[in-house]
Amino acid sequence: MTTISLSIHPYLAAYDSIMPDPEGFLACLKKPLPQTMHVNTLKASPDFVKHELAYHGIQAEPMTWHPAGLRVEQQSISIGKLWTYQAGLYQTQEEVSLIPATCLDPQPGERILDLCAAPGGKTVQMAVMMKNTGTIIANDRSYQRIRAVGHMLKRLGITNVITTTVDGMCFPSCREFFDRILVDAPCSCEGTLRKRKRQGLTEPNRHSSLSMSRIQLALLRQAVSRVKPGGRIVYSTCTLAPEENERVIHQLLQEYKGELRLTPISLPGLVHSPGITQWQGEDFDSSLSRCLRLWPQQNNSGGFFVAVLEKNGSQKTTTPDLRPILALSDPSIEPIITPIQERFGISDEALASLSALKNDNRGIYFLSHDTIIPEAITPDSAGLFSIKTDLKHHKLSTAAAMMLSQHATKHSIELSREQRDAYLTREDIALTDSQREQCGDTGYVMVSYAGIGLGLALYLSYRNQCQSLFPKSL
Repeated sequence: MTTISLSIHPYLAAYDSIMPDPEGFLACLKKPLPQTMHVNTLKASPDFVKHELAYHGIQAEPMTWHPAGLRVEQQSISIGKLWTYQAGLYQTQEEVSLIPATCLDPQPGERILDLCAAPGGKTVQMAVMMKNTGTIIANDRSYQRIRAVGHMLKRLGITNVITTTVDGMCFPSCREFFDRILVDAPCSCEGTLRKRKRQGLTEPNRHSSLSMSRIQLALLRQAVSRVKPGGRIVYSTCTLAPEENERVIHQLLQEYKGELRLTPISLPGLVHSPGITQWQGEDFDSSLSRCLRLWPQQNNSGGFFVAVLEKNGSQKTTTPDLRPILALSDPSIEPIITPIQERFGISDEALASLSALKNDNRGIYFLSHDTIIPEAITPDSAGLFSIKTDLKHHKLSTAAAMMLSQHATKHSIELSREQRDAYLTREDIALTDSQREQCGDTGYVMVSYAGIGLGLALYLSYRNQCQSLFPKSL
C-alpha cells in the first residue's frame, strides 16, 4: 500500500493503515460527484425516466448494483429541475445513501422505524420498496427537517409513512413493535468531503468523534429494544472514523452479548471493503469484518459505513394500543369522497387500498389500508394530505390528484409535451377540441402526461382554456 499521500496530509494520516489506494482517494476528492437518483417505481420505470432525461440531452446509466438507481455525469441541467422530478418520478440521492435501505430490505406490509429520517431519501426509498403498504415511522428531532421530508413524501405520492419529531434517544415506548429499524446516525460526515465547497482538508477532531459515538450508541440501544426478536437493525454513517463505526458496533455487541449478531452484506456490483477488526491497538469482535466500508475512490462516490444486525429470537408480532384510522366508507368520510369520485369517475375498487384520517381543521389524509399508528406515537403528519375541506367546495390536493389521475374516467385530459411544460409553469393551457370534450363542464379536471398524473386544472368552458393549479411547491 502506498502511504506517501496520507503521510503528508494530517487529515488522512490516521487512516493510512486501513485505506485502499490512498492516492486514488486524494484524486477522487478533486472530482465532482456524479448526480444520482433512485426511480419511484410506484409511478414510472427506470427505462421511462432514462428516455425522458435523454430528451433533455442527459445520459443516465443504470447503477451496476441497484435496479432502480440511475447515475448521471455532471450536466449543465440539474435533474432536480425537470418535469420528471416535479412529477415525483425519482428522488435525487447520493449513490452511497441507497445502501442502508437496500440492506434493511423492508418487505410489503411490515412495520419499519426510520429513527433519524431527515432529509428523507431513505424513507421514500423504503416506501417504494414496500409498494406503499405497511407502516413506516419516519422520525427526526428537527421539526424543520421533518417538514422537508413531508414535502418529499407528497411529491412522490407516499401513503404509508407517519412522521414524528422526537429525540431518537428518547423514542416513545413501542417495545418489540418493529420488524426492521434503520439508524442512519448523525456523524462527523468525513465521507462527504466531495460535497463540501472547499479545497483544503482540516485535521479531524477525534474528541468530537468520541462524543458523537455516545449519541450513536444511545440511538442503537433504542433500536434494540424496539425491534422484534428475529428483526433487523441497519446502522449507517457517512463518516470514515472507526470511533463512530466499528467501535460503536463492537460496544453494542459487548453490551448485548448473545442478543445480537452481525450478518454479512452482499451487494454484487458494488466495490467495497470489509469492516476492520483492529484500530490503534484496540481489538474488535471478529464479526466486524461482516460490516461494509465504502471509500470514495472505489465507486466514484462518497464514503460510507454500514452494519446489519439481527436480534436473536423467534419472530413475533406485538400490537400495542392503536390510534383509530377510518375506512373510506365511514359516515364521516364517505360524504366527502363520493362527490369527488362522481366528478372524476373513480371507482370504489380504485380506492380499495386506502384508508383515511380526518383533521377537522384541514381535511382528509389518505393512508395505505394496512398502515397503523401506535397510540404512544404523536404524529406530525400521517399519510398523504388529499382533500381540503376548509373551503366552500371540497378540493383534491395536487398530490392526491397525481396519485388518482390514472383511475379517472371523466373530466381528465392527457397533455402534450408543450402543454405539460405550460401547466408546470402555471400558465393557461389552450385545449384541442378532443380535450375540451373530455373536460365537459366548467370545473376541476385532472391532467396527466404520458399516463403520469400531474395534478389539477380549472377548466373554464367560456374561455375554452384550462388554468393551471400546479402549486409553486408541493
